[in-house]
Order: sequence, then C-alpha cells, then structure tokens
Amino acid sequence: MTDTAQPRIATKASNNAKVLIALALLPLTTLWLMSGCVRQQHAPATSPPPVESRLKEQPPRLVAILPFELPSGEAAMEEDKADAEIIRRTFANHLRTRHYEVQRPPETDTLLQGKGLVRSEEVAKLPVSRLGAITQADAVIFGQIAKIDRHAEGSPDKATLEVRLRMVEAQTGTVLWENGAVSQAQAGQPGGHSPGLVMVPDGNAFVLRHMAVQRTASELFRNMLQTLPLPLVKTSEAVKAPTVMQVVSDAATATRKASDQITVWLQGDPHLQATFDVGPYRPEQVLTEVQPGVYTGSYKVQPGDNATSLTIVGHLSDPTGLTVDWEDPFGPVTLDTDPPATPTGLTILAQDKVASLRWKANREADLAGYRIYKSTPPSADFQLLGTSELPFFKDSKELMNRRPSYYKIAAYDKVGNESKLSEALVGVPVLSGPTPVRGTIQSSTAWYAGESPYVLDGDVVVAPEATLTIEAGTVVKSTGGALIVRGSLIARGSAEQRIVMTAESDRQEHPWTGIVFDQAGERENVLEWVRVTRAVVGVNCEGASPKILASELTENGIGLTVSHAASHPLVERTQIMRNLEDGVSVQDAAAPVLTANRIAQNKRHGIALNHAPGVILRGNALLDNDGLQVWNATAAAPVDAGGNWWGTSEGVAVLSKVDGAVRIDDYLDGPAPGGKPVVLPTLGPGLGGPLTESAFLLLSKSPYLVSQSLVIDKGATLVIQAGVVIRFKAGDNSLVVREGAIQALGTKQRPITLTSASASPKPGDYTTAVRFEGAGQLPSVLKHIRINYATTALHVAGGSPDIAHAVITHNLQSALECGGQSSPNMSYSTLAEHPNNAAVICSGQARATLHRNNIVKNAWSVINHSSQPLDARENWWGAAQPDEKLFLGTVEFKPALKQPEPDAAK
Repeated sequence: MTDTAQPRIATKASNNAKVLIALALLPLTTLWLMSGCVRQQHAPATSPPPVESRLKEQPPRLVAILPFELPSGEAAMEEDKADAEIIRRTFANHLRTRHYEVQRPPETDTLLQGKGLVRSEEVAKLPVSRLGAITQADAVIFGQIAKIDRHAEGSPDKATLEVRLRMVEAQTGTVLWENGAVSQAQAGQPGGHSPGLVMVPDGNAFVLRHMAVQRTASELFRNMLQTLPLPLVKTSEAVKAPTVMQVVSDAATATRKASDQITVWLQGDPHLQATFDVGPYRPEQVLTEVQPGVYTGSYKVQPGDNATSLTIVGHLSDPTGLTVDWEDPFGPVTLDTDPPATPTGLTILAQDKVASLRWKANREADLAGYRIYKSTPPSADFQLLGTSELPFFKDSKELMNRRPSYYKIAAYDKVGNESKLSEALVGVPVLSGPTPVRGTIQSSTAWYAGESPYVLDGDVVVAPEATLTIEAGTVVKSTGGALIVRGSLIARGSAEQRIVMTAESDRQEHPWTGIVFDQAGERENVLEWVRVTRAVVGVNCEGASPKILASELTENGIGLTVSHAASHPLVERTQIMRNLEDGVSVQDAAAPVLTANRIAQNKRHGIALNHAPGVILRGNALLDNDGLQVWNATAAAPVDAGGNWWGTSEGVAVLSKVDGAVRIDDYLDGPAPGGKPVVLPTLGPGLGGPLTESAFLLLSKSPYLVSQSLVIDKGATLVIQAGVVIRFKAGDNSLVVREGAIQALGTKQRPITLTSASASPKPGDYTTAVRFEGAGQLPSVLKHIRINYATTALHVAGGSPDIAHAVITHNLQSALECGGQSSPNMSYSTLAEHPNNAAVICSGQARATLHRNNIVKNAWSVINHSSQPLDARENWWGAAQPDEKLFLGTVEFKPALKQPEPDAAK
C-alpha cells in the first residue's frame, strides 16, 4: 500500500493481486492480557449531536483528522503528546470501519508542516476552508482531549479519557457530526462488548506504557462512532466486513537493524486470512492464527533495508475476499541497516607499556561509539578490547615493552550496526626518547615514535645488507650528520603521523646534510609521508631509485638532487617548496619520474636540468618559483614538460615560464587531477602560406624554414618561444602580419634569431624578416631578437609593434622601414652595419619612436620622409656629439646619449 492509499474493504480479486511473502516464524514472547469491560460515561444530557442527512447520501470524498488538542497545549508533557497521537491514530482506524475514506494522519501532518503548521493550537485557529485546501480533504475532524488519566484508580491497567470530536465540511464550515464522551477501561470480568484478548509486545517499553490508553480509546471510539451514519452506498458491505480489534508490533517508534525481527500481532475475527505490511516497503507478510482470533507473524530485516516512518498495517480477509486494513496506532518503525563508515586516520603512540590510539571522528548523526579490537602474537584473532564514545583509546592491559600488539577499530551506531574493521595498526611500547644514534647500522633495525627524537650525532650509515624501518610519527634530528643509505630505508608515515627529519636545533649554525641514497641501486627504499627540512639537500639520490611519496621537502638548500644514469626515482604527490635554491636538480643522465607534485615558491628554479633528457614530468603544479619553472641548460637534450599546471591557462604565459630545450605540446588548465589538458597549437618546421588560427613556434622543433611568406591574418597570433631560429629561403619570403599579431618572446640568454637559410649568407638573401601590413586585436611584440642578411629587416606599414632588445645588423638596406600611419616603438636595441642606407627610414605619416638604442656604423642613422616628426632622443649615435649629416628630414635626435646604452642588446 502506498503512502496515500487507504486501509480498505477490498475484494478477494484485488487482494490476490498482491505478492504474498511467507517467512519462517521464530519463537515470540507475548504477553496476553484479558481486557476488562469498558464503562462509558456520556457528557451531561443536552440536545442530540447534529447529524447531516447528506452524510448518508453524499459522504465526504476524503476526511482529514487534524492533530488532537490537549488541555495544556504545547506545554503538555511528552507522554501526553504521545498519548494524543496514539488516540488520533486509533480513531482513524475506527473511522475507516464506518466506510469513510480517511487520510493517513502522517500524510496530514506532512501537508500541514509544509505550511509551517506544527502545533495543534495553530491548526485549530485556521478557517476550516483553509484547512481543507491544505489537506485536500472535503471534511476535517477536530479532536479535543479534555482528560487523560493513564493510572485510573491507581492501576497501570486502567485509563480514563474524555474526548470530544467534531466533523466539519471544509467548503461550507457546516458541522456534519460531533460527539463527546468519557470512558474508562478497567480490569475485571468481561462484560458488555468484550474486545477479547489484547496483545502486549514484550520488550517495547513505549507500547507497554501507552497500552491502557490505546485500549480505552479503541473501546471509546467503537461506541462513539455508532452515532456516525454509514454512507448508504456502503451499508451492504458493513455487515460482511471482518472485525479487527487490534494490530500492534514490537517495533513501534523503534529502529531495527539487519537480522532483527519485527513481530506483529493482529486480533480480530477467527479463522480468517491475515497478513501485514511493513509500510509499502515490505508488503503482504504472512500472519498465522495461533489461537482463535489471534494472529502473529514476523519479518526479518535484511541488509539493504533502509527506510523511515514505515507504518505497520494489518489485513484481515474473509473467504469472500472482503478485507479490513488496520494500522498499528503506536507509531511507525524505522529500518536502518547501513553501518557507520570504517574509522580512518588511525595513529598510535606506544611508550613504556602504554599504547595511545587516536583516529578521525566519524560524522554520522546516529553514531553511538567505537569498538577497539586487539590481537597479540602469536594469536592472529582480534578480540574486543573495549569501547569508547570518543575517537581515542588508551591500552595498558598486559602490554610489554618491545612486544608488538595489533589494533583494529570499528564504529557502531545507536541501533547496533557496526562498520567494517579498520586497517590493523601495530604498536610497540618502548622507553621514551631522546635516543642518540651514530655509526653504521649492520642489521635490520627499527626506530619507533615512542623513542623519539632520534638524534644523529654524526653520520649514520645503513649498510648494504641492512634495512632501517622508521615507524609513523617518529622524529629524527641531526646535529649536522647525514643519514646515508646504502641498503634499504623504509620510512612510512601517514597523513596523521608524518615522519619528521630536521636539524637538531633551530639555532644550529650549520644545517644537517640530509638523506643521501648512495649507490643503493634498485634496493627497496621508500619515503612516504616524510617531512625533510633544514638540510643542505633534502634528499640526494646518487645512483639510487627510491620512492618518495606524499612527502615534503621544504626549507632546505635544494629540495631534491638526482644524478647518475642509474638513478630513476619515483617522486609523487610530494611538496617541494620554499627551498633556498632549486626545488629539484637533475643531471648526468638521471631519469627521475616526477608526477602530481607541487614544486613552488623555491628561491631559484622549480626544476633545473643539465644533461637529463630522460626526466618525466607529468601532472605537476609548477608555479611561483622565483626563477624559471623549468630550466634546461642543455640545448641538445630536449625535455618533455607537457601535461603540467603552470599557474595559468594562457599558452603564452606558460612558455614564458620555461627556458632551454623544454618541449610543451600540451598543458593543464588547472591543478591536477581536475585540470583538463590544453593542446598547444604548434607549426611544423616548414613555414609558409596563410595562418588564420593562433599557433606557436617552439624551441624543441627549431630551426624553422620559411620557403614562402607566412601570412598571419584574421585575428591569429604567432607566438615564438625563446631560442627559436627561423631561416628564410632566398627570395620574397617574410613573416607577414596582416590582421593578426606576432609575439616573439626571446630572452637575454636565448634570443630569437631570424636569418638567411643560405650556407654562405650575405645581406639581401631574402626580402624582409617581418612585414607589418596591419594590426590585429593583440599587440605585436618583438623582444630579444636577432635579424640579419635581409634586404630590410623590419618593414612596418601599419600597426604599432613594440621592438626591444633587438640586434639588427648586416642587412642590405635598413634595419627598420616604416610608412603609412604606423607608429613602431624601438628601445634598447642595436642597429648597425647597414652601409647602403639608413638604419631607420620613415615615410607617409609614420610616427616612429626610438629610445635608448645604439645606432652605429650605418650609411645614415635616420632618414625621415614622413609628414610627422621622428622622436629619436636619448640614443647613442657613435659619438657624444652626433654628426648632424647622419640625419635627413625632421628628426629629434637631441639630447643624445654621451656613451653607449649599457642595457641595449649586444
């Protein structure tokens, strides 16, 4: 039955359409009490309650029973509020037997609460039409409980109730029916209308406390409703329907876990067929008649059964198929079979016969606590040691120093669901540190957190045949000596208990040497969750391949050095930060694998490479280092640095962060693992034709050959990485900027070179290196470039390119020719060796600016045929007093520099 379905009087055909699930019944402990007779005391005689005749002919389509009011209102005791709800649900059951369609009280409450109506007093004050609209009912019933005495005459089996009920039509406000009565149920001999046997589930204290009230309410409503007319259309069914006296379960208001039993009793007419539903979740569970008119059955909660507020509904059917539904009035049941999460973040500190355990607190709302299990070799079984409501536990039971004990933790909830056991944690009690160490470790040795700190008083060497194991949480300090590993070092900390290796004192004049893996080859060496700090070199791999995982190499001279062809360590998820020089230094054909690391805020380069073409860099965050993010000192050994995050999603900015033979075909647009790869659009070594999409020229693919003009158009930008060499075949071949831009981003150490492709180059081998015919949305920039052997090096007919730190020499005519309405700006450059013409020639309406350049050894310095003056102040012209014959046209060349500009490119 769904939440909105009504307990019904149904036909056998509809009943048989449901699936019946038969469960084996387990022994049940049930207390059967013989109910007494019920004495009803009506209110003082007044006029008969008004009854509308149309109740018979046109009954309400749906009736909603509003929350019953108590005399003390919201200040009522919790027990009285619980009684009121039980009385209300009991009335709903009896009203259905009068063949009215009744909205389930929980559904009514949900609709009211959706409008912010929680208290019964607030509900009673609303117009009845408004209540009808909220509940979608044609009639609503108001209930007032004037008195609840659950221990009438001093007996727990007796209760007295005084209740008044009123049914009101929602649309008109007409009172359709009302009645009020006082009734007392008491122990005694059956008499009058005996309800027969009443069931009391053993073990449910809530039901036991409220049974007398419910029983009294049931008899009271059975009598009161005799005055409520039966709808005419249903009268024939009334005489045929089975009678149900009671349905009760041992799980009302309780929560049940997997393997728990939910037992249900139904009392009614004998020798019929009975079933029950656990809400809509588990319908049609079989009830067996154990004595005349008393039926019982159970449902075993299965793993995965999870639901809240499930109403137990009993069904009693006669041989013709007529069925009566009856809800357990004591409240719903909740099924919770999900255990808490397994505890994580376990740590242990074992010192002098005591083990202190801690772990991360679970977040479940229904968490009850933790169970601690222990195993002591040689036994491998884990036995319950104790419980704790908080995420820590101290064990001193039968612990001996140097003898290991193993622990596992489980969390359990208020129902009793228990999580899986955590990973085992080993504790070895030892005497407290500090523990001085020096010399050579010749055999397998363990350092424990409890003996911390270990103080290296000089070099400590792990011999080739030895293994040093360092427990999580251990602290190692050095007065200056190194930890030299020629055998194996297994240092595994955790996120909660890092291993720390540092200098002995913050005031130490000289830092310690660090960890040195010295020709350890392929022996197992692991640093996991280890913090190495204040060393000359945090970790030095010389002919060794350790695994460095989830660690920190911070505030050292250099974070990590790797040398020798036999060195290929794996460095993963490690922070290499705030070191005084390079974060990582790789040389001499070493081939480390660096992945998912954060290499940042180092005072020099993030990664410095020298003869290390085999290094693998992938998924790292390389950012905020004071020098370059990656620097390769060896041009002949390019390194692939693709697939990393550089702190920017702009390709141009990415290229500015590297220098040398560093290949970047792609990069991440954010930190791993969330960053997505961005492919860097690059051109092949042969250049020519139209370029309508932005592209890059990379040092790793240099040199490039221009065999026909490359036209940068339609908003495209050509980005040229530092160190790139572009060679031009003889003829009219150029880089042409039309409606686009060029960004040549050379550096002082690695300038970009544009030159002749001839084996014997000479001035005039090709027409123009870069010709600006227009301008795109982005500015054009030429920095640290070298141009030679062209007819005219740069021809600017449009746009305002910025040219800085250029060396333009040995061209047939000029270094710079500008015309049209262009306005190029040139600074800190050298223009020399143009014996046939001027270094700079302007025409049209061009307005060039020349500042802080060295312009020497040319036939003329500047010829200006433009209608605009040429600003050429503060340049070096070869003499402190420049020869005015070197200038033709309107040229403002004074004041001039008295000596060559020292910062100009040479």
